[in-house]
Amino acid sequence: QQHDKRMERDNCLSDRRNAKNTSDRIGVTCDCIPSDGIVLLFYRYYSSTPIVPLDLRSSPSSLSEFHIKLGKKYEISGKLRISVEGFNITVAGSKKNINGWTKELMENSWSLKGLEMSEFDNNDESFLWKEPFRKFFKPTFGCVHVFDGLSVRLTEEVTPLGIKDFIPSEWKLTTPSNQYETKRKRAKGGEGIQDRHENGNEEKEQNKIIYLSPSEFHELIGKTEGKQNGDEMVIIDARNHYESALGYFANAHLP
Repeated sequence: QQHDKRMERDNCLSDRRNAKNTSDRIGVTCDCIPSDGIVLLFYRYYSSTPIVPLDLRSSPSSLSEFHIKLGKKYEISGKLRISVEGFNITVAGSKKNINGWTKELMENSWSLKGLEMSEFDNNDESFLWKEPFRKFFKPTFGCVHVFDGLSVRLTEEVTPLGIKDFIPSEWKLTTPSNQYETKRKRAKGGEGIQDRHENGNEEKEQNKIIYLSPSEFHELIGKTEGKQNGDEMVIIDARNHYESALGYFANAHLP
């Protein structure tokens, strides 16, 4: 029976996937009934409120192994990025399997500690559509074949920006400067990031980043809207091209 399910899924995906390591098309077709499946998309930075205390955190590799086993148990497909700073997860499956997967995740994973979602009715099959679960997991009805398998990756960052060892809420170095990799030094023997940090003032000036809450950021955008000559707000969209194509700010530059 499981073999038949895999064959059904593979046949369904065969004519709608682009080549491996390239982006799939935005619009796809499938013969399954979208209302039979659920897609979840959620993420978390452990150092953002509510913070996960360091003594509760396990290693990213152990969390990755947990998700691989849990995904196989409930026949979940999707893409999961697991990092020391948090996670970014998108998964799909049948209603029954997604409900079971989510409940076991909340019961057994430290990665959701502090989110005040520990109390739920095991007999309530619609709990994902109620607060606070709906707000965090963002469930939508969708094709159970939206992914062609389960991909769990260990990554250095939740969102790949090339900025390592920083925490979003404070934007301070989380490792001592003497632990920086020598490969980050300039190729021709000039001073590297480690040297600048040890020299003091220059690196301190570079790290003066102001953290804004969502409401403060929204307010700041309103104050700078329409301004020019260097006073306007510049927002960099770090999503990939097919995600950003689904929605973007007015007057955005689309490279």
